[in-house]
Amino acid sequence: MRAIVFGMFYLASSLGSASAAEIDNMQFSDVYRFDDATLRLNNVALMRYKVVFKAIVAVLYIAEGTPPTSVLTDVPKLLEIENFWAYKAKDIVNTSDMQLSDNYDKPTLKKFQPQFDQMRSLYEDIELGVCYELIYLPGRGTYLSLNGEPKRLVPGADFGVAYFSIWLSKEPIDAFQKQQLLRDRR
Repeated sequence: MRAIVFGMFYLASSLGSASAAEIDNMQFSDVYRFDDATLRLNNVALMRYKVVFKAIVAVLYIAEGTPPTSVLTDVPKLLEIENFWAYKAKDIVNTSDMQLSDNYDKPTLKKFQPQFDQMRSLYEDIELGVCYELIYLPGRGTYLSLNGEPKRLVPGADFGVAYFSIWLSKEPIDAFQKQQLLRDRR
């Protein structure tokens, strides 16, 4: 997937209404509920490969009252990724690993090795239209969900921040996509 990331062009929505979002005929609820957490839609971004081909739609939900600039702290959050292409699990894992190594030094990566291994084991080959959700809940950890079905909980607040950094850190996969996701549309 990282090979696909190079040369990608992101178009993002700067939706002005406070109602549910729509991008490329895909609709996203203004509210996402998971267990006892209620998260509000912050924004969406459509990623294109070589300007023409749709790749993914990323959607960021955060807890009401949480400023988007605080997304990489110990606050509830969800990143939904809708795929327009099929991807191999190994490509998703390799992209994630490379992005993590861009954001963290070796001692930090080693500290999180057991949790990274747990998360890597959850990915599977996906077909067109499959949706992954990455959900972080304080006091519990990070869930990886496939089409709304949680696969497993990976514990640790620091791990949650590290894993969300792939998309939302100072060195994200794509800075423009991050900017669009963190722009508060409310």
